[in-house]
Amino acid sequence: MIPLVASLLVVGFPSCSTDLGKDRQASSSESALKLGPFRQGNFIPDEKPLKAEDTTDLREVALSLPIWESSWKSSEEWVYMNSKDGRRVDQWTNPADGAQHAVTIKRLAKSSEGLTRVGVFHPSLKVFTPDGGRYGSWSAVLERRTGGWFVESVD
Repeated sequence: MIPLVASLLVVGFPSCSTDLGKDRQASSSESALKLGPFRQGNFIPDEKPLKAEDTTDLREVALSLPIWESSWKSSEEWVYMNSKDGRRVDQWTNPADGAQHAVTIKRLAKSSEGLTRVGVFHPSLKVFTPDGGRYGSWSAVLERRTGGWFVESVD
């Protein structure tokens, strides 16, 4: 039953890299339930294509990430109607409505190569598994790459 639940929760992320290198171990199914594609070393392709100039708007950054209960297409209008401006702030939290988790995106210092970096902060959440699993909050540091985000670290 757990493999079935795990596969249902990570559907839509098959293009995420699973090459962990020889010095890293594969995540357990519990980690996949908790983090989805947000695992150190993964590449997360854009959900919504993100142009370089869009990285100045944290709403656009958020729409490019797989953090939405539904697709970005059905979330975009709702985000712009129900949230504060994401352009002149260092931190932005998506509007939560009970089904959608309130995920916070924070601007970080650019990489030494000048690449955009953001922190993603996910609240604790209840995942309905046979054992009633509850997962604590987590955060990830992402670096912008062509067509998506590289997961630098996860806490």
